[in-house]
Order: sequence, then structure tokens, then C-alpha cells
Amino acid sequence: MRLPPPPPLPSEHGAWTMLAIPMVLGLFAGGFRSLPAWLICGAVVLAFLAHYAIVPWAARWRAGKASPPGYAPRRILWAAGYLAASGALFAAAVRAAEPEARVEVLGIAGVASCLASIFAAACIRGSGRILLAESLGLVGMSLTAPMMLRATGQPLTPRLFGISAISLAYFFSSIAYVRAYGGLSADRARSIGGCVLAHVAILLGLALATTSGIVAAYAWAAMVPPIARTAWGLASPPATLRSVGMRELAVALAFTALAAAGILAALGAA
Repeated sequence: MRLPPPPPLPSEHGAWTMLAIPMVLGLFAGGFRSLPAWLICGAVVLAFLAHYAIVPWAARWRAGKASPPGYAPRRILWAAGYLAASGALFAAAVRAAEPEARVEVLGIAGVASCLASIFAAACIRGSGRILLAESLGLVGMSLTAPMMLRATGQPLTPRLFGISAISLAYFFSSIAYVRAYGGLSADRARSIGGCVLAHVAILLGLALATTSGIVAAYAWAAMVPPIARTAWGLASPPATLRSVGMRELAVALAFTALAAAGILAALGAA
């Protein structure tokens, strides 16, 4: 029997960006030469693809909508394949990890998987854009970095979660800005005010993480592009959603480059 073609890849730049940032920064923080770190990256990407294969079908099924011929088997088959491959890569990563780190890697992965499952269930129910569900999904995604770093043998300390913290600062900044942009035409003052308050909360959280030693000072340099994007985007909103997306992609690249440079500088100083 011929294998049906895979479902189309996710088209949203934001989804791929938020998947990639913790992985890329985790590699810069010590994972480039670590086989377990690379295996975890592969496992996370495959789990991400499984989500996008199965959730659209499950959402249609729950809503009682008819699916085109072959739609359900194709998506179920590929989701199962992606998950099986993801599990195999993750098992190989755990086996290759430092022996004393394996239980903790499994624990971090368990929390991330639980949060991802909650987000997937919310998407199936049509509530994936609710802030709580989206936030839980992003927290789960950010845990890729500490999972990778613990597999390389780095100690399980609060500093291990520094990349998660800085990644979440960017994620929540992006969400706050995009939602504010969407509400400008309906209530400009309220949208701008809410976005400003959200960024104040993000920066206060980042300050707490810095003073607690979870993240280093490089985090503040990395946040300059997101903050500048927010100020510019609210003062002079882009004309189209496509422009918002392209601008956001540039901001994500600048954020990642600055954060990676800060990580390398911190490693060199150490």
C-alpha cells in the first residue's frame, strides 16, 4: 500500500519561531557538541509535526464536521508516525545522556508533554487562543532548552532554566503586541494600554529572574528588538497582517542573535 503524502507543514511563522528559539539557544549554551541535545531537538520537532497533523482532524471530528475522503486516515497515520519517531529519538537521547541526568531529563520532558497535551486539547476544543492555554503551551515549548542542557550533564540549578525565562519574555512580548495590533481598530487606547502593561509585567519578571541569578544580563540586550518593535508598531502600525508577520520574523532573528551572542560571551567569561 502506498503511503499517503504528509499533511502540509504549519504555515505560521510564529509557530516555527517559537519552536526554534529555545532549541537554537540551547545549542549555543552547550548543545552543539552533544548528541543527546540534537536528538532531543529532533524529537521535539517531530512531536510538533504530530500536533499539526492530528489537531485539525480532531477539531473537525469534535465539531461534527465531515472530512474529505482520506483526510482522517492520512492525518492519523502521519501523526502516529511522527509520534513514534519522536519517541524513538527521545529514548535514544535519554540513553545517550549522562546517567545521573536521565531521571531529571524524563521529568522535564514529562512536564513539557503534559503542558503540550493541555494546549492540544484546548486547540481541539477551539480554545487554543485563550491566553491561559496558549501560555501553558509556550511554557512547555520553552522547556526544550533545559531538557537539552540537562542531557549534556549541566547541573540542575535555577540557571538551567534561564533560556526558558528569556524565551518566554520574547514569546509573551510577541503575543501582547500581536493582540494589541488586532485590537487597535476597535479600541486603540485600551489595546495600547494593555500592551504597555503586559510589557511592564514582562520586564519586571525578567528583572526578578536576573536578580535571582536565573538569567544573565545578556537578556536585557536581547529584549531590545522586541521592545523597539512594540513601540514602533503601536506608534505606526503596519498596514497588513503580512507586514506584521515579516516584521516579527526579523525581530525574532535579532532577538535570537543577541541572546546567542550573550550566551557565548557569558561562556567565554566563565
